[in-house]
Amino acid sequence: RHRFTVNIEAPVDWRVLTQGAPAGGERVRRFVADNPQQGIYLVAGPWHGYQRTATGARAGVMLLDDDESLADKYLDAALHDIRGYSDAIGPYPYDAFTLVENRRQTGWGMPAFTLLGSRIIRLPFIVHTSFPHEILHNWWGNGVFVDRRGANWSEGLTTYLSDHLSRERRGVGYEYRRDALISWQDFASRDEDFPLSEFVGRHDRATQAVGYGKGMFFFHMLRREVGDESFMSALRTFYQRHRYRFAGYDDIRQAFETACNCELGWFFDQWLERAGAPRLQLENVRAGRDEVVFSLRQFGMPWRLGVPVRVTDVDGNSFETTLRADRVLQDYTIELEKSPARIDIDPGFDLFRQLMPGERPATFSRVFGAKSVGVVPLGDAFADAAANLASRHASWHVVDDDPAASRRVETVLLIGDDRKAARQWLSVSPGKPYRFEDGALIIEDARWVDRPGRVVTLVDSAAHGNGVVMWVGATRGRDVDGLIARLSHYGRSSYAVLDTGGGAAASGQWNSRDNAFGRVFVPGVVMAPGEENPLF
Repeated sequence: RHRFTVNIEAPVDWRVLTQGAPAGGERVRRFVADNPQQGIYLVAGPWHGYQRTATGARAGVMLLDDDESLADKYLDAALHDIRGYSDAIGPYPYDAFTLVENRRQTGWGMPAFTLLGSRIIRLPFIVHTSFPHEILHNWWGNGVFVDRRGANWSEGLTTYLSDHLSRERRGVGYEYRRDALISWQDFASRDEDFPLSEFVGRHDRATQAVGYGKGMFFFHMLRREVGDESFMSALRTFYQRHRYRFAGYDDIRQAFETACNCELGWFFDQWLERAGAPRLQLENVRAGRDEVVFSLRQFGMPWRLGVPVRVTDVDGNSFETTLRADRVLQDYTIELEKSPARIDIDPGFDLFRQLMPGERPATFSRVFGAKSVGVVPLGDAFADAAANLASRHASWHVVDDDPAASRRVETVLLIGDDRKAARQWLSVSPGKPYRFEDGALIIEDARWVDRPGRVVTLVDSAAHGNGVVMWVGATRGRDVDGLIARLSHYGRSSYAVLDTGGGAAASGQWNSRDNAFGRVFVPGVVMAPGEENPLF
């Protein structure tokens, strides 16, 4: 760690930025970092600069071209996020925060600034997703430094308090948690999994699923273990003790044990050192007049868990509790004032675990994370495209156009616009959110007809066997490679309507099956929605 003073000679019309505070100069700019730093980060160039200060927070934007409306959007967001995080965690550790536009499509976060690509900053959702994530890294990672002798804790904590918190504030935190479980199951649950204690940084989807996804869940479950008040108290203490210092999971544990006055060694050991995830099963379920009796089974070596359970009575009132589970099979009884109508296990996806088959919709990530994919050209015009895909993806291979082959191939990729052939592969049935009708595809009441430059894609269960089928309705073989590359960014979606020139007319996710992990005693009684209580 070093304090520094740096003098930078640059053209007068250039803007210069480092994490130190500006200390004057025109031709030669001086910056001073009074607080210890891991290194010096420096950018310089002919940007257009914008600044704003409010209630002690200072924000800046540096753009390649003059765009005041874009700058205003990011200045407003930066000041809002700096104030919010400062109030919740502790003082912002730098003089200002600046968004710097880069011609390369980067997403880099440095102390006091972020370097984002020109196309990236113009995506409408970035200001609410990646941007606050990079701001928060100035507390976690660039404010409290990650001790490189241990695991990288900063990505999980930053993801939890930025990406997850933004969904939690909108009442859909459960969706974010479910999608994190899906990503882990698709990309890391098999041969690519590793303990959280070994995460250093992201370099592929598996490391992202563990370091960001499971890391986020680590802090969510820790919050549920100690309560919101102790959770925030521990974070403030951790930040105060270790600002501008290196810290690891042991330092986090000490802060939390002090805040909750409890012993958490077992929690940190289990979730940091053990790979994999619990697999639970509901058994021996019986509904009485004013009670529900059931068992929970764990497969393999048992985990020490707090399992959320929600019981809904015949009047639609719900009762939620957390049950302790640490054995292979445990019996429970929940008493009610009225007869139970249904029981749901972990309905809000609050526990890091393996999902039951019906809990997750089919998504593109299941195809891209598959160990083996059978590529089927729907017509001779797509034979070369299929062979090219198989040559570029080691685990992909061309298979015959025979829908029964999906019994032998768990994951199938169809390419071509033959909707009649595609329909033979897909498990199309009444109640599905899509249907083929008069030359069009109806997806959740939106009608998509063939037109030049537009391609409908979707993924669903196979008509035969237990696998999934992904259909890319391309009209030209030469478009297939580009479409597949774009669909890899829609991993959480079940369908996407893409324009071949770029952009998407629509995308979305199928609804998962109601009560996939539970039991319904009285048909027609829906699960009462759970509450999302944002941390701040």
